[in-house]
Amino acid sequence: RQGRAWLFDGVNDYGITSATNITYPNMSFGGMVYWQNTVTGGGIVSKGVNQEWGLFLEGGSIKMRIGASTTVSYSIKDVLAIGWHHFFGTVNGTTGTIYIDGVQVATGTVDTVPANQGYSVQVGKFGSVYPIGSSLRDIRIYSSAKDSTAVAAIYNQSLTGNGTFDETNL
Repeated sequence: RQGRAWLFDGVNDYGITSATNITYPNMSFGGMVYWQNTVTGGGIVSKGVNQEWGLFLEGGSIKMRIGASTTVSYSIKDVLAIGWHHFFGTVNGTTGTIYIDGVQVATGTVDTVPANQGYSVQVGKFGSVYPIGSSLRDIRIYSSAKDSTAVAAIYNQSLTGNGTFDETNL
């Protein structure tokens, strides 16, 4: 930990927060990940496993899961250049959308609102044995569904470090 930030060195680090009451049906979450084609999987940010929500890498794809059975995914293996990339998901009602580097890449119908079961939020991990083997930074969670303009602004803030990092300007 450094100040108010967690440091992730890309060697199976993760953080777990206390339970949070971010509710549906509108929310947004994601952050910067140092992508390498050798990263096979792991959580970026999630709450509960297969019960609430999560954004994670698996089998060369970025995936967003809402509830027990719905996944929106996009293949990134051998597509993205090695380096920092912004992975972000939004949920607006029953529509889930994935963005990479501020650009929408996938959308789909997600489960109806799962009950808030009081699970902790995990950063850098999805479930009990699924830590990400990569560096992370600027992980964000919003209790609103950001539109494409706001997601692009969040991406630009993540790249430059400029901005207020609150949603009043997004």
